[in-house]
Amino acid sequence: GDPNGRAAADAVVAEGQRIYARKPNMGEHDVTWSQEEYGHLGLQKEYIRYKSVQRLTEAWACLQRAKRAGLFFELDETPLKENETPSVPLRWASLGGGPGFELLAVKWFFEKHFPRYDLDLVSLDLEASWREAAEGLGLRFNTWDVRDGDGLERAAGGPVDYAVASYVLKMYMANEPCARWLGEKLNSASNRLRAALIVSRDENLEAASRLVRDASIGNATVVPLMDPNGGRDDRQLAFAPGGWTRPTNAAGEPREAPLTFPN
Repeated sequence: GDPNGRAAADAVVAEGQRIYARKPNMGEHDVTWSQEEYGHLGLQKEYIRYKSVQRLTEAWACLQRAKRAGLFFELDETPLKENETPSVPLRWASLGGGPGFELLAVKWFFEKHFPRYDLDLVSLDLEASWREAAEGLGLRFNTWDVRDGDGLERAAGGPVDYAVASYVLKMYMANEPCARWLGEKLNSASNRLRAALIVSRDENLEAASRLVRDASIGNATVVPLMDPNGGRDDRQLAFAPGGWTRPTNAAGEPREAPLTFPN
């Protein structure tokens, strides 16, 4: 190959490693990287290298906890019959999902527990250059800004049944406009967002949770999914419609059942 091209590629990779390691915006702006840095090819390489397994395994644990809590109680767990294929449409969107590894966890979790559903999995992110990585995972991708609640269905290709969000909640969605559109969709009489799962590394997400709970803003229910015995731990939450309570006869996995990926 072209030695100059190889040198240029190596330089991009090295710069991406430096950006990833120093997280230059964390101290000043409480965001990990700037929008420009998220579009850096070298940074994306490092991000996929380190975040892929983390995103997938933490999302799987969150799905297990959500099932235990009864958040999927209304879904059909009937196994597929011989030669039967999934036929019930269900759309999951990853909000600010980048390459969308958490949606792979959704895909595999539903194949195991809810095989009747024909999933439409879409990663929505402001950084358009994540498209190739997401599509390489077999997902759909569209460009979307988390502040644009009105444009969610248009970007996702139709109504969203379930959503998942990670650190984007703290960085970009802990504000009144985002809490308001989340609440409106969770409480909608038609095309309702059934739940939004939060997969984070922050043990205190009260700033966002308070707005989502506020009856005059989000008017939704915040469901802690982590074990409460160790004190407050918001690393995994669910936002559910206002007034939601755990089904009394939920047949989910026992709470003592071991997690596949404890965290």
